[in-house]
Amino acid sequence: MNPQPPQHMPMPSDYPLSAPGGVYGTHPYYPGVPPGYPPGVPPQRPGTNGLAIAALITGVLGMCLFAIPFGLIALSQIRSRGQAGRGLAIGGLVASSLWVLVAVGGFAGGALLSDDTSSKSVESSASVDGPGSISIFDVKVGDCIQDGVESDRVGQVTVVPCDQPHHSEAITEVFLDGSWPGVSEVKQQAADACTATLGEMLAESPMLEQLRVFVLYPSNEARWKTSTKVTCSVVDANGGKLTGTVPR
Repeated sequence: MNPQPPQHMPMPSDYPLSAPGGVYGTHPYYPGVPPGYPPGVPPQRPGTNGLAIAALITGVLGMCLFAIPFGLIALSQIRSRGQAGRGLAIGGLVASSLWVLVAVGGFAGGALLSDDTSSKSVESSASVDGPGSISIFDVKVGDCIQDGVESDRVGQVTVVPCDQPHHSEAITEVFLDGSWPGVSEVKQQAADACTATLGEMLAESPMLEQLRVFVLYPSNEARWKTSTKVTCSVVDANGGKLTGTVPR
């Protein structure tokens, strides 16, 4: 038999220096798998944005000053990072908007209620059960005064419900200006101011000819410094008692 020729033994240089797909020592590229991930390991999806969660929680709790900026920042980050949580961020913004609408509605309702209350006749200072003594500075428009005395020394009056017989009814009030001019001058200024004002307010009243002006005014300098308010009231011109409120 003829001896077989010696087979060529591969030298180290005969082995490829690179594996298929790249330099020796790197992972080969497999279609469908992004570079950098080994076969069988899918890329991880970014998680839920933390600010989106915070926006929802603070929005539901009514913490609008935090929820609104959290929600806006979260939406921006979600777009740029591809994170989840867009619905949470929007939910927080919607909840904050509802809280703002409730607050605005409550404020507007309170303002309207206040205006409506102030437009009505002021309630009498007297309780429905009986008369009450108050300072002349505490007399309100709409109060009915039980007994009236035209004197410079009057400091207290007694008010009663207007459906009871009474001496006078407070129709309006004016405030005098300047420094203390003396009791005579104050009395004259008060009478002039009230006569002009009541003449306009009661011009259409069917009782106009039966009424005359009665004023409560600060009768000394100490009272003047406390308040320059003058209460303009009306009494029965014939000295009788009034019953009920004076029709306008």
